[in-house]
Amino acid sequence: MLTQKLESSHRQILIYFKSFLADATNMKLIEENPMENVYIPSRNDISKSKMIPGEEDVFFSNYYSIEEIMNFLAASKNYCTEKQHIFFLVLAHSGIRRGEAMALTWNDIDFQKRLIHVNKAAAYSTEKKLHIKDTKNYMHRKVRIDSETLGELQKWKASQERLLKMKNQYVKNNREQYIFQNRDNNLTDPAQAGRWLSQLYECCDLRRITVHGLRHTHCTLGLKSRQYTIEEMMHRLGHKDIKVTMDVYTHVTVESMETNPDLYMEYLQKEYENSK
Repeated sequence: MLTQKLESSHRQILIYFKSFLADATNMKLIEENPMENVYIPSRNDISKSKMIPGEEDVFFSNYYSIEEIMNFLAASKNYCTEKQHIFFLVLAHSGIRRGEAMALTWNDIDFQKRLIHVNKAAAYSTEKKLHIKDTKNYMHRKVRIDSETLGELQKWKASQERLLKMKNQYVKNNREQYIFQNRDNNLTDPAQAGRWLSQLYECCDLRRITVHGLRHTHCTLGLKSRQYTIEEMMHRLGHKDIKVTMDVYTHVTVESMETNPDLYMEYLQKEYENSK
C-alpha cells in the first residue's frame, strides 16, 4: 500500500510540475516548457515496470547534487591515490561505466580533440575470469571531455610513467598501457573500484553512493546545466534507448521536487530573471 502511494505521488507531482510550467510559458515567464514532450507514465505503466532496466539503483537516491559531487571529488583528491582520484573524476565528468573506464588505454584519449574513445569494457566472469569484452549494447562512442579533466589525465600520464619506472615495471606503448592499471601493470578488475570507494568513505563523512551513482550524477547534473540535450546525454552514457535516459532524469527531478518544493519557484524566478 505504501509503495502504491509513493508511485502515485511521483506521478501526481510530474503532472502538477508539467502543468505549472505550461502556465509559466503562457504567462511569458519562460520561453518554452521543458516538460512538454516528457511522457508521464500511467498507473498501469508503473505497475508493469517499476524499475529502469540497468539503472534500478537511481530509485534509491544513488546520485549526488552539485555540492555533494564537488565535496566528493575534493575528498577523493585528499584521501585517494592519484590514480583512484582520476578514475572517479573521469566517471563523474564523462558518465562512462566503470568497466569501460578500466579498459581505457592511453590510445583511447585524444588530447587534441578532447575525446575519450569508448570501445571496450573490462569484465569478470567465472568462465572467462578477468577479460576485455565489447561495451554494453555494443555501442562504441566518442565522449567529449572538459579541459580540466583532460589536464588531470595528462598529469596522471606523467605520474604513471614515473611510478612504473620506480617499480622497475615496463611502460607499455599507448595502445597497450591501461590508464588505471593494477599493481602488475595489467587490466584492473572493475570490482576494485567499489573497494576504492569504500576506503574513501571510511576516511571522510560523505553520503554514500555506489560507483554507478557517479554515472547517474553526470546524467542529472549534465541535463540540468542545459549544456547537453537528451540525445547528447544518451550518446555520452551509451544508452540504447533515449527513454532510459529520460526516465533516469525524470525520476531524479521528481524526487528533488518532493524533497524541496521551493525548487519550482526558484526555477521560475531564475528563468524570469534570465528573460529580462
